[in-house]
Amino acid sequence: MAPILIVNCLNNLPIVVKQNEVENDEIFIMPNQYTLKLWANPIGKRELNWSCGTSENQIYNLDTIQAKTTFNISPNKVGYM
Repeated sequence: MAPILIVNCLNNLPIVVKQNEVENDEIFIMPNQYTLKLWANPIGKRELNWSCGTSENQIYNLDTIQAKTTFNISPNKVGYM
């Protein structure tokens, strides 16, 4: 039930994160801010939905995610988790 640290290193875009399949769990992380995300449903799937600008995606299996996993924010911007 450990929290996950989410850091928004983008200079001008906030990101929105929520646990998959959980209503009203959105967290807004402003540029150059960070937060500890507590699981709204600790026994549920450890999957996050995120959105940034016009992009959104789902990150699966956070138990095995490695540092510096990349994901596309837009065609010319890449984020790292």
